[in-house]
Amino acid sequence: MTYPPPGPQYGAPQGYPPGPNYGAPPPMPGPPRGSNPAVWIVVGVVAVVAVAAALFMVVGGSSGSGADTAAPESALPTSPEPPADPLTTSRAAFPGLVPQGSGEFGDAYGSGTCFAYEPSDVYRLKFEQLKSSPWQRMWECNGGGDDNYGYSILFFDSPSAAAAAVAALPQHELSAGHKAGARQTHHSWIEPDPPGPLQPYYYTANLVVSFESDPLRDTYLIYTSHHGTSRDPQSAPPPADEKLADWWAQAPL
Repeated sequence: MTYPPPGPQYGAPQGYPPGPNYGAPPPMPGPPRGSNPAVWIVVGVVAVVAVAAALFMVVGGSSGSGADTAAPESALPTSPEPPADPLTTSRAAFPGLVPQGSGEFGDAYGSGTCFAYEPSDVYRLKFEQLKSSPWQRMWECNGGGDDNYGYSILFFDSPSAAAAAVAALPQHELSAGHKAGARQTHHSWIEPDPPGPLQPYYYTANLVVSFESDPLRDTYLIYTSHHGTSRDPQSAPPPADEKLADWWAQAPL
């Protein structure tokens, strides 16, 4: 026998437990839990605050990072200092040979006079190897008498430039020396007189003094010369090279 489906006025058949499709009708669905408008407002406010805080951290971190990586004031590039005036440094290196003060001329050793020159000036130095070398400034000092010889002090812009000028000298003899605690090297050679009846009896002695191991003077060369009698037995002693060596031995720095 077929029974009609139970309606609202019927319960479950007798002897059977109520099933999912029996019994009281299910309750009507209500609004989802948590759908209270006030809750959504609170959630929105929290989200906005969180986003603002994140943006602040990003922007603040970037600014801080830029400030940290900025070069300190002490590390900023600075203009190089101008090179020292060679006349000023020469007064400290050779106080007994060049004028003191600030002028470009003055008293020299042995009651002579010194004048400062640049390569474009007219000067008395005739020795070609030094005249054509890349010197920057020069003191030319004349002697004050027969026993005081003239000399030139040449300044080069580097020790290597001074060494190159020494390398261009004629064949010469080397000897080491000390003066006022400064180590120096003597470069000496003889220049014969022009041909003539007196040639065997006279010549010119030349001397260049360098200071390779002296940081105060390694950019300077001193040049001096003396024309006098030779070592010929018929010449009057002492020969010019001995007289020049004796003069330099007594000269100060």
